[in-house]
Amino acid sequence: MTAADLHAALLARLTGATVTLYDGEVPPHPPADPQGRVYPYVVVWATAGRPTVERPVSDDPGGHLTWNPQVTVVAGTTSWLLAAIGVVRERLEGAALTPWVRLRERTDTEVPVQKDPDTTPARYFLPLYYSTTA
Repeated sequence: MTAADLHAALLARLTGATVTLYDGEVPPHPPADPQGRVYPYVVVWATAGRPTVERPVSDDPGGHLTWNPQVTVVAGTTSWLLAAIGVVRERLEGAALTPWVRLRERTDTEVPVQKDPDTTPARYFLPLYYSTTA
């Protein structure tokens, strides 16, 4: 299993959710309501992963890559953001990216909701960090 395979599987898990999905790049003007508040969206950031510290001395193809994707949830209001975070977590927590690879949200990286100072109107966002070994 490669990082590209895992990335594609993660995107597939979020496809069809009630939030717009972007793969690493967000258009300059994502969909917004008449007041200009951006509708919820999620950005999946590509990562190459890293080799695991200990590799088995067998021909087993699994367990060689630690993969820690970041998924950023964004919305024009904090209430929309919190609702979208719930949708994303429901889709990803414990998700089987393959029959042998499950995704878990990392618990060592909690950060508060943040306001993006570079956008007008304001957008609120929260990065979620996940981990798996493939």
